[in-house]
Amino acid sequence: MEVKLMLEGIRGAFSKLVENIKTRSLSEKDIERYVNEFKLQLVSNDVALEVAEKICEE
Repeated sequence: MEVKLMLEGIRGAFSKLVENIKTRSLSEKDIERYVNEFKLQLVSNDVALEVAEKICEE
């Protein structure tokens, strides 16, 4: 059950990131902010910080 909740949280975070990116023109600062928000969402859903950072690398 915990894994299912974690995966749902990760899926939701990714969906939010994609929605923000595809619905507006983004500056480099905007992209950085959305990627940082995504990284925080990953960590809050029990993804290791090192893994979240690797996922969000340029």
